[in-house]
Amino acid sequence: MDYRGGRFKLKDILLVPKLRVNLLSRRKLCKAGLKGSFNLQNMYYLNKDSNIVLYVKERGGIYILDSILLKLA
Repeated sequence: MDYRGGRFKLKDILLVPKLRVNLLSRRKLCKAGLKGSFNLQNMYYLNKDSNIVLYVKERGGIYILDSILLKLA
């Protein structure tokens, strides 16, 4: 898999005031054209060129974003 990253835009994002973490919606990522793949320890999101743009690790039953390999539009 290629780690060059890419670019995409998420629309209609919700803000939760005073929430101390950022949440990403799997559904919004897929609607933005990314394709998700996961196993017991990791989750990857690839762009249309099959480049990994998001890499997420599972920790304590929660997937935590480890790397953003893109520039947000």
